[in-house]
Amino acid sequence: MPTYVNLWGWFYDLRQTAFSTGNKDVLRSIALHSEGWDNRERDPQGTLAMWREARALALKAGQAWLALFHGYWCCEAILGYLDDVKEGLDAAVKLSVEAYKPEYQDCPVVGQAQRILVDAYIRTDILGYETQIREALDYIETNIPLPESTYRLLMAHRSRLEYECGTLTESHLWARKFLDLSERSDFHRSIALLWLCNLEYRLGRTEKLMEYAASALRSAQRSQRLGSQATCYLWQAVLAAKQGEVVRAAQFHRQATLLRTTIGTQPDDVYDDLLTEYYEYADEPDNAVAWRENRITYLMGKEQHYWAFMEQVKYACLLGRLGRPIEAVLASATTTAHNLLKPAPLLAKLDQVAAGNYDEQAILRTR
Repeated sequence: MPTYVNLWGWFYDLRQTAFSTGNKDVLRSIALHSEGWDNRERDPQGTLAMWREARALALKAGQAWLALFHGYWCCEAILGYLDDVKEGLDAAVKLSVEAYKPEYQDCPVVGQAQRILVDAYIRTDILGYETQIREALDYIETNIPLPESTYRLLMAHRSRLEYECGTLTESHLWARKFLDLSERSDFHRSIALLWLCNLEYRLGRTEKLMEYAASALRSAQRSQRLGSQATCYLWQAVLAAKQGEVVRAAQFHRQATLLRTTIGTQPDDVYDDLLTEYYEYADEPDNAVAWRENRITYLMGKEQHYWAFMEQVKYACLLGRLGRPIEAVLASATTTAHNLLKPAPLLAKLDQVAAGNYDEQAILRTR
């Protein structure tokens, strides 16, 4: 177990001190964090602007630790809300280097600053950076005092890495630990439950999925996570569709898609898979095809080559199941794979599709 630090205790103590001394720059810097947080899903670009202003005010006030705090949240906005992996990786590397300076030796933000670099590696090329991710996770957990929330996210990172490596049993173990550690945080509990839904589903265990999705929805609503709420509704739509409950499935699907129209951030790959699967169940193949095509275009535009490749494989499998030509998308996916650090295992997945295997999950979850 790591040594824990009270990040938010430090943050609120700093706010109280600034209030007592009348330090307007620090007070405004702290207030901008909350304002940005409240708008992060609806206006991610505005949130980034607020957090950059907050960092500038902290630097002006001579508050290096507070500036590091805001620098971390700027990275979160760039990577998690704006999907800009190129700028995000560059910003995360700079933040990680900054956090190693002596003046941050006892700073409670250091663990966050090092974790966000792991997140950047995952979003950029998770298999290409596998060694760096594993080493960084071990180092952070062993050597850096962490906020409890940061430690929980290390479990989530380990689960995702094992998932992409095809070791679903190991991924499930880390996901359960993530959930166990999140019982006091609806914010993280909703993430953990949704990820467990995905793992259980891919492992063929469907008996608890509706319960997990409903529980995740309650946590997402309490923590005001709009994107997670939409994914919860979509899980329920797919599960109802599998059971032949067409009307109920359509109602859940409508709730998911309507909610997503109010959100300024993009959905993740789990949402993509669920929506495509729903369209297949609903006998709307053209909608499934259009969704995959749009997601590939978006991810390629963001230079998210790993995730674009995964979408291309799923798209090729979808086309194959529909009896449509797959040669063009396989050629595009081959080009995408060569933009990554370790193309060989990815190209082997394309060989399986070319040979007529259109079971995308079986293909993607094997090493």
